[in-house]
Amino acid sequence: MAGRILYPFLCLFLLLDLGYSFHQHFQMALDGDMASIILPAEGYSAVLNDPFGLRVLLHGEHYPAPNRFFAHWTMSKYFKSVPFLFQAACPPIDSIYAASALAKTLIQGFLIWLLATYISGKTNPFRKEFILAAVLITPLFQTFGYNIQMGIIDKSVTYTFFFALPLGLLLLFFLPFFRSVIRKENWTPKPLQMVLLALLAVILSFNGPLIPGVVLIVCPFILVYSGWKKKLTRPHLFLFLFISAWCLYSFFIGMNNAENAANSLPVGERYLRIPHGLFALFSQKIGPPLLLVVTISNVLILRRFKKNPQARMILHFSKWIALFALLYLFLLPLGGYREYRPDIVRRDTMMPLFLCLFLLFGWSSSFLIHHLSSFKKGYLALIVGVLLLFTFADAPHRPPHACEREGLEILSRSQEPIVRLPSDCNILSWTRITDPKGSEWNAQLLMYWGVTDKKRLYFQSKK
Repeated sequence: MAGRILYPFLCLFLLLDLGYSFHQHFQMALDGDMASIILPAEGYSAVLNDPFGLRVLLHGEHYPAPNRFFAHWTMSKYFKSVPFLFQAACPPIDSIYAASALAKTLIQGFLIWLLATYISGKTNPFRKEFILAAVLITPLFQTFGYNIQMGIIDKSVTYTFFFALPLGLLLLFFLPFFRSVIRKENWTPKPLQMVLLALLAVILSFNGPLIPGVVLIVCPFILVYSGWKKKLTRPHLFLFLFISAWCLYSFFIGMNNAENAANSLPVGERYLRIPHGLFALFSQKIGPPLLLVVTISNVLILRRFKKNPQARMILHFSKWIALFALLYLFLLPLGGYREYRPDIVRRDTMMPLFLCLFLLFGWSSSFLIHHLSSFKKGYLALIVGVLLLFTFADAPHRPPHACEREGLEILSRSQEPIVRLPSDCNILSWTRITDPKGSEWNAQLLMYWGVTDKKRLYFQSKK
């Protein structure tokens, strides 16, 4: 009876949280990569004209992001169309923020659905098991509070398209195998499913900077595990070898990424910086270490239920997660270096591990909620307390886009070919633009969106 009364409120919580997330995402400022990717700028036109990096393979060319065609294509197509749909109901400036918020909210909802499906084994969002799983992981998606340490939906919409969305598609690709190999459900793919998964494998191989590395760790894991348990089927073998081959090719093409050449750092030095990056992630705020401690505690408590098949399943899965984390961190420095990511480890490169942590936390917590007898009330109080902490930590601040918005409003009203803007914040850029030439691509994009009636360069006065 209590469950029947409680679950409608949990459903309401999920809907309200997703709506509130849209409100939060709407307040985020635009980032400095948008114009060069959406238009695109000269540097990124090469990848859009060469989806599979054949110029690298055949001619040894170097250009930016040669193995990330689908990330660039998706973001460019989205922002060249969706803002205009919003302009039927709001001004051009609002339409940009609304389109950005919609993309982030849809990707967040997609990830919550995927993780809840992994945890509950149910795809129907109205099943009680699914709803509980979704409630357990939804507060972990931080827009403000712990976003810098563990944010999956980045404040930058570009990073959301290049990291969160491809990882969500990768979770979708692995979902049938997870249910077949880990949950031991019978799965025989139909011809259409095989075609769709093969197509998704190709898209994933050229989508985002993390995918090839993650695939080349996870696929051998599953192949070894499946073979050892004698669960390997021909569809499994074909699809894993297929996506692994494409990712190996993508990894090779990515070695000619021109963005890596200018920011080189010896590989040994990159490894030495990892401990500092991990310490920064888990020491600045309480959220990430608390989540890690509670998850480890859950796994330790699960050892009391070794006779339960599901508990054994979760315990075995946790060991593979730990091994994956170690291998991932070991291989991470080989993926290149960026000056804006000096410690190699940062929330964006750590997204695969945080998604694994979310999954393990939700799965173990859900099991213990259903199976604990002694100390059940105390455990429920602990989990509710953790979820409330994450919920209230994600409190709103002054809208980060307020200052940028004011600058865009000034620009939209101006009739000057070169507009001087205040220097209080960045305007569609990672830094202040002090030279009008630096606003060339931004000016073209703002004209395309209808924010300005013609191309108007701008600069920001020095303080």
